[in-house]
Amino acid sequence: MLNGVQKPLDFEHGCSPARGEGEKRSAAQGLEPSPPSGGRGEGEGGGVEKRAAIFIGPEFGTVTRPDLVAAAREAGDADFDVLIACAFNYEAHATEFNKLGRIPVLKARMNADLHMAEDLKNTGKGNLFVVFGEPDITVEHRNGLSFTALQEAFSTVDFGYYLKGPISHGTFGFKLTTDGQQPQTTADATQIGLRLHSSDEKYVAQCRLAGFTLSRLQPYEAWPMLVQETKRIWSVYTDRLAPLRVTRVATRFINNLQLPLERGASFQTYLQKFADVPDEAPQAVASFFQRFQLVDVPSNAFVNLTLALESIPAGGPAPVILDVDAFSVTDLDPMDDKLWVILEYLRTLKNKSFFGSLTEQAAELYE
Repeated sequence: MLNGVQKPLDFEHGCSPARGEGEKRSAAQGLEPSPPSGGRGEGEGGGVEKRAAIFIGPEFGTVTRPDLVAAAREAGDADFDVLIACAFNYEAHATEFNKLGRIPVLKARMNADLHMAEDLKNTGKGNLFVVFGEPDITVEHRNGLSFTALQEAFSTVDFGYYLKGPISHGTFGFKLTTDGQQPQTTADATQIGLRLHSSDEKYVAQCRLAGFTLSRLQPYEAWPMLVQETKRIWSVYTDRLAPLRVTRVATRFINNLQLPLERGASFQTYLQKFADVPDEAPQAVASFFQRFQLVDVPSNAFVNLTLALESIPAGGPAPVILDVDAFSVTDLDPMDDKLWVILEYLRTLKNKSFFGSLTEQAAELYE
């Protein structure tokens, strides 16, 4: 039983139809809680407005046919018109379940990159390695700072960037009870920051209430240039918002490795420390998700090291996500130069973790 579980969803990432579902689209008008059962979406399809119940599967797990049956039955009892199921994985029998009574069941498969929030971009299949670095700084702000105040602070964008739009954060909450009552649900969407693009479209700055992130878009450049631009925009952020403390410093690199592998080939040709499956079990890997949280004892810094594969296209290559998030919990003045010393050290940890995850054969592909 889950109790008080909340799963944040990134509004800028979508879901793809589950295998066999085909392309089905609708224009959603709104999403709101529908107590005492699951979330409710109201959308249009073919000019007809319908009410859709939304079922969200577990972050680390597989949705079964009984899960969908129970959700469809609850949707019918609550007078919804359709059930939309979103999950990272479905068991085989679940993929064959398309309707319960009058309730159609539409299944969407959530991409593995949703585990990584808003950091992935559509990079295509042409590159062996796609790497983007993101210096990320989390802050403690003065009391009373609101999104409106953030908008006012950046109402004038005169430092080589332009306003792209707000950053929204959505949360669905589910609370299951032990007294036989229906689960309580909540749904909420709030604006937490602004997304700014440089005039040459090389950088994306996220100026949030809780912190600041700078991303470099393709074509990528040397790390010192990224740090130099981070310092420049960070000075604008601190000048306009006057944060009290820096509570976390991080650098995150998400790599889309297009490994020349077909289904049935060994991933250990290219990946170190890959988890073994039992010798008696089937050996061909179709998908996986593997995460370690590592600690650098001398500095007490951490590295979240994630390997993930959603599926292998027919004929390859295998699009493996290697996500390295190096971070340190801090208590710094926003103008303390130690911030940049920590960032450089984290980059070193990131590089060691990244190249240590690859075999020599993979490193040769990178070169």
